[in-house]
Amino acid sequence: MESDYVYLGQVQSSTLGDNGVVTNELVILEKMKGVADTKKVKNTLFSEDICASHMVVGYKYVVFGKTGSIPEISSCSNTRSLGDIGKQGLAQLQQMANKRK
Repeated sequence: MESDYVYLGQVQSSTLGDNGVVTNELVILEKMKGVADTKKVKNTLFSEDICASHMVVGYKYVVFGKTGSIPEISSCSNTRSLGDIGKQGLAQLQQMANKRK
């Protein structure tokens, strides 16, 4: 899936809503592509989905999103924790973003 925006963000808060859906509010630390129209990322707390994943307050994530929808984190999405991507992966994303400028 092609993303409209990509950014490095840090989770500031998480709110548990209906049906185990968690809405995570992030602060954008670095923009890599496009302009994010939301700083929220969703995940399902009690999902039976094989792709289920979660976010942790204070952790950093690289978020890939489409304008008009709230991104979701899962092992099947592009959104990943900085720990999963690693410093080398982040450097590669930053290089690609700088080439587009």
